[in-house]
Parts: sequence; C-alpha cells; structure tokens
Amino acid sequence: MRDRLIGLLLEAENKADENGFVNCNLKSRRKAEFVADHLLAEGVIVPKFTAGDHIWVIDREDGKAVEVSCVQYLANCQNCVIATAFINDYDFEETLQYHISETQERFDTELKVCPEEDCFLTREEAERALAERSEG
Repeated sequence: MRDRLIGLLLEAENKADENGFVNCNLKSRRKAEFVADHLLAEGVIVPKFTAGDHIWVIDREDGKAVEVSCVQYLANCQNCVIATAFINDYDFEETLQYHISETQERFDTELKVCPEEDCFLTREEAERALAERSEG
C-alpha cells in the first residue's frame, strides 16, 4: 500500500504540472515517501481495487490454497477485502441494492471477506500465486 501511495503522489505531482496547478513540490521520491508515511500513519488506505471491479481471489480450505474464483470487489477494511459473488446479471448498483434488501428482510447477506494478499486484478496473477502457494 505504501508503494502504491507514493506512486500516486508522484503521479499527481506530474498531473499538477501538466495542468498548471500549484506545484506541491513532491517530485523528490523522499518527499513523497515522507507524505505517504504520514498519511498511512493517520489511517489513509489506498486499495488496489475500485468498487465494482471483478477481482480474482484465492480460495482456501483448511488453510490451504485450493482454487481461484472471480468475485465483485466492494471494499477494504484492515487488510481484508470485502467482496460478493455475482448475483444474476446485476450491475454494481443492483448488487448493492440486493444486499441492502437481504440485510433488511432477513438480517442476512452473504459477503466474502478474505486477506488482501489473496486478491488479484487478473486471473493470471491469481493462478500464478496459487501455483506458488500450492508448491510450498
């Protein structure tokens, strides 16, 4: 998360220059690292995913990595990813409405929560990680 935040700060600095915005003077990686460390210490998180993304997750049984599945990303919380299985052909908003309805009607909704290190943007990345973990 730290490296991603540093990269985003440096990227924002470049965009500010291109668009004529006030220069934050973060071009130095050391300055960006200082700001990133401060933000992270204050609880800022920089998730790898955007709400609604289709992400690939390594599923576990009895603590062992066994397979890869595709889910829809909802949020991050304390180094965990909260996701949902795909529901019918619902888009993201319809999926959220479904979970609201299930929670209100039955106080029950099925969400998947897993460690962030088990989540990937592509199936290839997830399968590569699964293979590595299965070997170990």
